[in-house]
Amino acid sequence: MWRYGVGYSQLLLRSIPEGTDTTCLDVHFEGVAAVQLGTRYTALRLRLANRDERATLKTPLGQAVAVAIDSETGSGLVLCRTVSVLRGGTDALDGIERSKTLWSHSPGPFWNAPLTEAVWSELSAPVRAAIARCDAERLQRERSRLAPRLRPTVTAPVYSMAARFASWERLVRRLERDEETSDQAHDPYPISAFSNDLDSRDSLAEAMATLPPVAHDGALGHLLTSLDNRYTAATAPDPQGSLRPWVRPTAKRTESESNLGAWWKRKPVRDPWI
Repeated sequence: MWRYGVGYSQLLLRSIPEGTDTTCLDVHFEGVAAVQLGTRYTALRLRLANRDERATLKTPLGQAVAVAIDSETGSGLVLCRTVSVLRGGTDALDGIERSKTLWSHSPGPFWNAPLTEAVWSELSAPVRAAIARCDAERLQRERSRLAPRLRPTVTAPVYSMAARFASWERLVRRLERDEETSDQAHDPYPISAFSNDLDSRDSLAEAMATLPPVAHDGALGHLLTSLDNRYTAATAPDPQGSLRPWVRPTAKRTESESNLGAWWKRKPVRDPWI
């Protein structure tokens, strides 16, 4: 392991120049959510983790891609948003800003969100342009939280408009599962993830407010209304706020019940968390 930046959710595995190899070869993980790693790997090989391996990470399957590491000196697992193989420079202490990408893999924003993917493929040019402006603002906000040297490496927002719609659709689909179709052993969902998903719905509302009326009146607005209605059907009113000790907005948002979105005032009919 060469570098693991917890605050930046990035992991870098580096093969330094040796023998006939004159440049660094890196494996760069972004959006890291969980790891099971050793400190050194020889003859490293990457593959997508299987369901049983993913289950050991105890995190929701829909959040990221799980990468398995096999080598002569041990194995490992990384749950991340993107994994890339990079060819770097000759200095083992250099960063990755000028490295060449040899291969990259990401699950994309539409994992297990077919309705969102279908709507996105049919958006009109004006709506796409408005979303692009919204995503550009979001990208600048996310970059501002990184060290200056890391900002150029982030080229797309983690929480794009598409990602937020897809996240909401995945939550709705999860809540609609019954006990027979639930797969908590392979797809664990901690109660903290519910808070994150509701926070994401808050930010989705804020983002939608910046879009022109044509977006609200068209397929995008209809999709959000449909998902909200399905969420309501899969939940029950919670006027006592029974989940509030564990499910509450982030500190930056008001916790006055009267100011919370309707989604915060309901609880799942069937608890989806482990």
